[in-house]
Amino acid sequence: MSFLTFFGLISALFGLYQYSFYMIQGPSDGFLIPYFLPHIKSLRVTGFYGQPNLFSVFLIVIILSYFYKYSSVDNLNLPGIFCFFKYFPFFVVSYVFFLTGSRAGTLSLLLIIAFMVVLVLQKRLFCSELFESKEFWTLVLVLICAFSVYRLQPFIFSDSSFSPRALSAVGTGIDVRFLLWMSSFLIFFDNFLFGTGLGTFGLVQDSYALLARDLLGFVPYEAMSNTDWAHNELFQLFAETGFLGGGLCIVLLIYYFYSFLKLLVGNRGGLDKKVFFIHLFIFPFIFQSMFSWVLRSPQLLVLFFVFLGIFLANNDLIKIKFGETQKKLVFFASTVGLFLTCLLFSYELSIGKFREEVLSAVQVSDTLQEMNNLVDNPYSSYRVMSKVLPHYAKLTLAAEDVAFAKQIIPLYIRLVSFEGSRWQWYDLARLYLLDGRESEARGAIEEAIDLMPSDNLTWSFLHYLNMLEASRNTGRPLESFWPQGDVLDFSKMELSND
Repeated sequence: MSFLTFFGLISALFGLYQYSFYMIQGPSDGFLIPYFLPHIKSLRVTGFYGQPNLFSVFLIVIILSYFYKYSSVDNLNLPGIFCFFKYFPFFVVSYVFFLTGSRAGTLSLLLIIAFMVVLVLQKRLFCSELFESKEFWTLVLVLICAFSVYRLQPFIFSDSSFSPRALSAVGTGIDVRFLLWMSSFLIFFDNFLFGTGLGTFGLVQDSYALLARDLLGFVPYEAMSNTDWAHNELFQLFAETGFLGGGLCIVLLIYYFYSFLKLLVGNRGGLDKKVFFIHLFIFPFIFQSMFSWVLRSPQLLVLFFVFLGIFLANNDLIKIKFGETQKKLVFFASTVGLFLTCLLFSYELSIGKFREEVLSAVQVSDTLQEMNNLVDNPYSSYRVMSKVLPHYAKLTLAAEDVAFAKQIIPLYIRLVSFEGSRWQWYDLARLYLLDGRESEARGAIEEAIDLMPSDNLTWSFLHYLNMLEASRNTGRPLESFWPQGDVLDFSKMELSND
């Protein structure tokens, strides 16, 4: 527990450094610390995770660790006025937690603290020693002080961008979440038993978004976006793994809450603090996974399975005794798993090496052969195409390189067959136009419009194609079809994927 609180403090200090950097210099373009601390684009602190909601889950775990640690030993007192400094690490962690601006995280922490307050008032928690309840109330007071400092920022900084409202305003809105959740249900109903496969939500979500929007009725077109995450782990598991995977998750959830309820109801007196916190450490993962993609982060997933393993080890859900044959099978499965891990690691190295080559290449066409090799590998195909092809398209359109456009158009066709996001169709339409294939460009841009009919840029592109045809049919200059004579240059007009 001491290691966890210490590491949490170090992480919070780096988060505070991120916040200070943004205040002084604004958004960063790259890593604040190379390969260590990700960039920061807004005031919402992201920590090592590069995402504020994920960082908030980790910090809640650290806050709970402080509650457990400070209430477990009565030897942390410092002499005189220095006694207040022992709470300073907890204050820093709490303050940085609020700087993440995570609404789900704040609600999760509020529920946990309120629950513990009720149990302490009922003398069921932190009641075996006098110092335990004293430490608990002191930590609650420090937590309130950290929140108060966070809320006072609008009065400290005149710039409205430093206000808590601005901190919490950045992120995925509730209307987008409803759209993604409805899409998850539709995907599940179409693939009831086995789902679409892990990690495929982003590939299929676009084809369900319009129907999901129509069924909901209150989501504006502008809120529609493509993402790899459903912002609800349970819904996404049902969509990707069907009834089998989602059903297993439901069983684990039922057992967790049954075990927690059994602990609370079966012990009318003082609760076993250790057992109580074993249950409590899992709660923020479950709660926030209902609003974000907590269990899609490898770091948080490892931490979650550690706590889950401790929880299951302290419960009698399943007991398995391995014989000699079973031990050999486990050893064989572990060996195969290790081999596959090494194989996938080699693929990851190839992808990482290719990424560096693309970023440092003088002529991007020199990397096309390696690109084709990675695209032929099913493991890396989609990831490489979705990340690299937009970069290729941007450079190709800027240089008006028709020859290279001809080479990457087949890859773009393959990409839209995988995913078919509106900005992918838009890029494909621009490449078609550069190659002089107006009819194909028209078909591609119409696909983009179908995915979001309210987008002005795609309609402007279609209007441009219509004016090109009108210019040829009438013999009038293209510029004459615009009142101000300013023809849009679509080669430099990007369509964002937010």
